[in-house]
Amino acid sequence: PETIYSMHHLTTVDFSRNEIVLPFKNFKESLHMFSVNVANTKTKDFDGIEHASDFFHELLADNTRLEGAIPTEIVSIKNLRILSLMECDLSGQIPDELFNLVELQELYLSNNDLQGTIPDRWNELSNLRVLALAKNQFKGPVPSSFDKAASLIAVSLQDQLTKGGGLSGSVVPMSTTTTIRTLLLGNNKLEGDLPEDMLTAVEGDLPITVDLSNNLITGKVHGTYNRFKRMNLYLDGNLITELDEKLCSQAQWMQSSVGEYGCDAILCPA
Repeated sequence: PETIYSMHHLTTVDFSRNEIVLPFKNFKESLHMFSVNVANTKTKDFDGIEHASDFFHELLADNTRLEGAIPTEIVSIKNLRILSLMECDLSGQIPDELFNLVELQELYLSNNDLQGTIPDRWNELSNLRVLALAKNQFKGPVPSSFDKAASLIAVSLQDQLTKGGGLSGSVVPMSTTTTIRTLLLGNNKLEGDLPEDMLTAVEGDLPITVDLSNNLITGKVHGTYNRFKRMNLYLDGNLITELDEKLCSQAQWMQSSVGEYGCDAILCPA
């Protein structure tokens, strides 16, 4: 019932995995609400949630079958830090209003039907740490602004192909970022050679995962990558013809499989 919001000291609501509809018409009355989880419920109307107090930071609404564009009410929550709308039958493009959510730290929009090119404005979200846009229908290049996003640690854009999309163009080096640890771009249409300076500013002792499998990448896997001590580099399903032997002695690569199997644990070149 909407009277739940009159409980002024209520901070968290979790109705996930229930056959209910949670209304938000009187949400502005909830002055201390921090988090709402309506994932896997029948909730579809978020009218009123745009009036959330400054204290409201987290909305989890996966598999709520919103259908259509990302609701404007949701992208109007000015202090939102975590937003998860996976498997919601969302379509259309990522709205410009999303980039007004300057406090956003984690954004999960995977497994929808979002289309068009991915906006190249991620440097405007200086607090964003995790971005998940996998399994949509995006086309076009990988945004270069990832390289300038101050806090970005993990990016997941894999498998735009299955639903008819596919990211294209060359692999962006991301040579100035110091924060990215996980970059998932598998199952797209990326082509050309691997950049020698990929993630060159990232600390070499940190664990790094880069998935570029099942693209159209050609050429050589560069020996310059041996600066990374613990790297998972997935390159199968491409057109790569050479693997620098310097990488074959990186015993901690591929979850330590290189120490046991050598270069075969990384890739068998075409």
